[in-house]
Amino acid sequence: MSSVPPADRAAEIRARLDAVSTGPWSTEYNDYGDEWWFGGSSGDGENVLSFGDDDCGVLAGRHRSEAALIANAPTDLAYLLGRVEELEGQRGAVGALHVRERRYTDPDGNGSWTTAARCSAEADIPMAEVEHFDICAHCGELEMSFSVPIADYMDAMWPCATAKALGLGEATDET
Repeated sequence: MSSVPPADRAAEIRARLDAVSTGPWSTEYNDYGDEWWFGGSSGDGENVLSFGDDDCGVLAGRHRSEAALIANAPTDLAYLLGRVEELEGQRGAVGALHVRERRYTDPDGNGSWTTAARCSAEADIPMAEVEHFDICAHCGELEMSFSVPIADYMDAMWPCATAKALGLGEATDET
């Protein structure tokens, strides 16, 4: 990764991108496959870069911004892909905490148990009366650490705000 702060590096890349012609950008080949040209639509009919027998690597002088974009493309792409991978890793780490967990309770919502059998035994109710609900394991752990009654358990209900923001919702497996 670059030593340039991410916001500054992104601004540099954005400036290069904003400086080029709006396009459309294209590559074209002649019928023999021995010549190709690359360019944007600047309206002047010139190609930015062309390769072939007669003009290998000719860069039209009025297209310095396109040349800067092309020249920096490998390092810009490597940087951007690195940032995407870093952010996806962070998203994955946060998402690993915020997973759906099934909890069990009696019909009146008195208590919360990790298994239906334990709920039935400790609440002294038949298994048929045991109800379930889903919470975020991480948010539920935080709320349970404060001994909050189940009626106040709403911030931990699945999907929690973090799971929604990460787009996890119903796609995350139960634990």
